[in-house]
Amino acid sequence: MAPQLASDILQDAPVALLVDMTTGQTLVSRNDRHRFLPASVTKVMTLYLAFELIERGKLDPSKPISMRDKTHAEWEGKGSTMFIRQGQEVPLDSILAGIANISANDASMALAESSGGSVQGWTAMMNDEARKLGMQDSHFATPNGWPDDGKTFTTARDLEILAHALITRHPRKYAEYFGRDG
Repeated sequence: MAPQLASDILQDAPVALLVDMTTGQTLVSRNDRHRFLPASVTKVMTLYLAFELIERGKLDPSKPISMRDKTHAEWEGKGSTMFIRQGQEVPLDSILAGIANISANDASMALAESSGGSVQGWTAMMNDEARKLGMQDSHFATPNGWPDDGKTFTTARDLEILAHALITRHPRKYAEYFGRDG
């Protein structure tokens, strides 16, 4: 099979962006500023915010996270989960690993409520971080990307900004939670 050109591959892709992270050069771009619903990719911002709060001393890595009863009832077994039990205290490291590795909706909600005071408090911090990073066309209304009638949206360009910030500002956490090359 002959190699395909990027233009051939992108023919059917509604949105695409490929950036060389070492140079910042955009290699391929198609509708990179078109808004779309990020679904579970939202959790990358949730993790980025958690890493930032840990670095600033506002999130204690040694303090376990627990889920409120109402939240447990709403998120038990809903989508991808860690199956956090009612009243269970989970180490922050396990919460972060669950979000990064299995896209745990329940862990995202527990982290948001325990660290942001509420989901709304957490998403306000997510949106504040997005603005600080220069993500001009994103809005987060949920920490896990669960469908919310389009209140949560982003663009490929904004996700590139987030990815660059995550990798450059938190290289150790990136390697720990997202893996290493080779």
